[in-house]
Amino acid sequence: MGVALWLLAGGTACILGRFIRKLRQHPAGEWIVALLSSLILGVIATALDFGGWRELDWRAGLFVFVGSFSAIGFYRTIRGDPMKRIATAVSALVLFSTCAAYHAQHTGTDSKTTRPEEQAKQMKADPSVTASFEAQPLALKQAILISELDRYTDELKSNGKYDCCVKPGCRECVIRAGECHCRKVIDANGPCCGECTQSWIEGRGNTAGVDRQKVLEHLGCVRELYEKKP
Repeated sequence: MGVALWLLAGGTACILGRFIRKLRQHPAGEWIVALLSSLILGVIATALDFGGWRELDWRAGLFVFVGSFSAIGFYRTIRGDPMKRIATAVSALVLFSTCAAYHAQHTGTDSKTTRPEEQAKQMKADPSVTASFEAQPLALKQAILISELDRYTDELKSNGKYDCCVKPGCRECVIRAGECHCRKVIDANGPCCGECTQSWIEGRGNTAGVDRQKVLEHLGCVRELYEKKP
């Protein structure tokens, strides 16, 4: 699907370019340039993590479209006088500027994306929010943390990032990983997180076809430790 998007973007750039008569070349040559450049730019877009050759990503489509359009302009001006060579340099500049702009956008911090605990610690919180929390009494801090953690869990769930295998759901994955897919893991006969494992031991499992004994089978040498817990 991603490759099809790249070719569609390159083809669209070529069709639009044909409406511009200035320095227009033979159509076969421009089509070859457009489609070849769309594949090359698609690979670059994949390297920048704008989707992939199997994924539809509007950023990759826009990147390929602008780049292919610039490549057609480059092709039209490489066989001309000095003024055409200046136009060539401008086209190349547009291409590389587009690449740099998208790369900068992608590598910037996305405040809407959850991440593992160690990476989350590197993010800078709003000082006013931090100051407001620090000003609260100790007991109220605990109440705020519990309430906000529940809201955060609900938000993860609504975004398809939380599907716990026990009830009530665990908080370990929410804090340490920024998401929870324990139900999927345990359905695949894999070990879930420590908090979920303890919940299964206590009889709080919430996944059809899985029971306490099945969970214990995944624990191996640490099974005895869990069985000794009250």
